[in-house]
Amino acid sequence: MSNFLMFISNNKYLLLTAIFVIIIIMVLLRYRRNATFNCGKVEQKEYVPRVMVPISLDENAMSKKILPLRERLLNCGDRLSIDIKNLIDERAPFSLNDIVAVYNRVSSSLQFALCTHIANGQFLQSYFDRRDQGEFSAETLIAAYHISPDENLLSQFVELLASRDEASQMLATRLLSGIHDNKSMTYLALALAQPHRFVPARIAEILASIGEPAAKLLTRLLPEIYGDSRRRVLEALAIIKVSYDIDNVVLCLQDSDATVRAAAIATLGERGCGNATQLLRAAVTDEVWQVRAATAKALGKIGDKSALPLIRQLTQDDQWWVSANAKEALKLLHTDGADADVN
Repeated sequence: MSNFLMFISNNKYLLLTAIFVIIIIMVLLRYRRNATFNCGKVEQKEYVPRVMVPISLDENAMSKKILPLRERLLNCGDRLSIDIKNLIDERAPFSLNDIVAVYNRVSSSLQFALCTHIANGQFLQSYFDRRDQGEFSAETLIAAYHISPDENLLSQFVELLASRDEASQMLATRLLSGIHDNKSMTYLALALAQPHRFVPARIAEILASIGEPAAKLLTRLLPEIYGDSRRRVLEALAIIKVSYDIDNVVLCLQDSDATVRAAAIATLGERGCGNATQLLRAAVTDEVWQVRAATAKALGKIGDKSALPLIRQLTQDDQWWVSANAKEALKLLHTDGADADVN
């Protein structure tokens, strides 16, 4: 043995090799022990039993977590509880979607409470301010306005009509047409006199949806306005299909502005009143051809056979557009082919 150790000690390369092998063996043994220890910990962790703690919720808390707002409104009876008020406020202003959905199915006392709560919370204004968000609905805002009117919004709706964005203009048109609030007519009449800011056709469309109250307001305005504003009011009256006093419209037939006279004639033609033919007799010889063309078209729309001599006279007009309108008027009156083909 001593000779073997002496041999190794005398051979330094063999000694270094032996030391290196011993180190490798020790490292492997240590790594194996650590791996075994960690596996034991993992296995022990996997089998630790989980303790399930039961959750206790009272009935009100459970319904608040599970039932949607509209279901809670349908089940809350005749009064608006504090819990439901808080839930409405938490989801405001989009809680209007749920309120509108069930409003006609709840009691009158609950309807009154909801109306008051909407007004106090200024939900309509908040909802309108979020019109660019996905949850916004014009139909919901219109229905909510009928539940709890907010007159402060009317001027904002009309101002939205002045937007350069066509989508905003269309939204304002839908809102004002759907609301049908007579109080909006004053704002709309003022807007009609500002064609550089507002599109007259959109305002006329809204006024037409309001109907008779709008027609009465516009006819009262006619003597007080002049020029282009008067023409635009007449154009708006032309598309309102209700009965209204035409006296102020007739007065516009004597206006010094030819465009106003033509607009008044078009309005009388759309109205189709019985004495319109006699009222338009003088317009057949108007010095401005656009007025004569409007007269020919209006006589055809009125449908009065007594207008045939006037229409035939207009078919001989030097202006092509006047004669063309007159020929179309003859066709509308269902006259014979000879009349329709007058050169």
